[in-house]
Amino acid sequence: MSFHKTKKSTHQNCRSLLQKAIRRGNEDITRKTAYHLIDNGDKAWLRSRCVVICAEECWPYLRELNYTTDEIETLENLSILARRKKNKDAAGLGSLGYALSQGEESVLQGQTNNKPVKIISRAITRPDAYWLWLKSLASRPEEESLVDHLISLHKKGGWPWDRAFIQAAGYLFFHDPKEILNESKEIVNTKFPFWVAIDKHTADGKNAIRDTADELGIPNRQLGWISFYMESGRTRNSHTFYWWEREKKWRLNKLGISVQEAEDIWKEARLKIAERLSCEAKELEDHINQNIIATQHSLF
Repeated sequence: MSFHKTKKSTHQNCRSLLQKAIRRGNEDITRKTAYHLIDNGDKAWLRSRCVVICAEECWPYLRELNYTTDEIETLENLSILARRKKNKDAAGLGSLGYALSQGEESVLQGQTNNKPVKIISRAITRPDAYWLWLKSLASRPEEESLVDHLISLHKKGGWPWDRAFIQAAGYLFFHDPKEILNESKEIVNTKFPFWVAIDKHTADGKNAIRDTADELGIPNRQLGWISFYMESGRTRNSHTFYWWEREKKWRLNKLGISVQEAEDIWKEARLKIAERLSCEAKELEDHINQNIIATQHSLF
């Protein structure tokens, strides 16, 4: 799969906002942002990103997710993801498997449950063999259809680690089935903190993290990952999931800190970063709200 540089016209802050709104269960901001991205010509990205977001934030819904080129159906998929209970275990297991596939043996150290990580690592390098293996586990026609569905979605994924989330979801469907039933809709209308969208994946966010890291005397990369786990990657009504927590602990330990130390650092850094991004956050909020009426008219 080939990847292209992001166009200058791409609204990186808006792309980031979409996933943060879904993570925090804010359907209103999700729909407004999706409308705006469609109007800005980001339709193809939105379709493929919907698959990745589902695998990363709410993997049980992959069973029902219909990849579509229809804009309205894509909007509905994103709205459903905003409402659904979140489960980040496919992201955790997929990230660990991807790291192992890149030679990071440290993901296995001090752990007893390493077989799933090794399986996903091999799946990344031998996807066809992996899907055949999953099919061999199917005992009913609907389970075979599920694997075929995941294969189709896997082809729509973006970066290798994104596709690893979908492969990890396949493993979880067969080995952690209780989570398939553990879904409930959720909705929130509280004030959205727009600054969390301006994170380490955006230019303004990188600058704010760097300046804050310099002020606190800690490594820039360390604070970047702390900000992800403690803030931008947070979901509403967060639950503790084994694979997500294991990946977080491994990554932070690799950076030389514990989860508790990261939480302590973030208590101070959070206020400083939020203050540094206050103007940009207000601009982003106004940008989304000012564009929504014109965008909705263009869709219907």
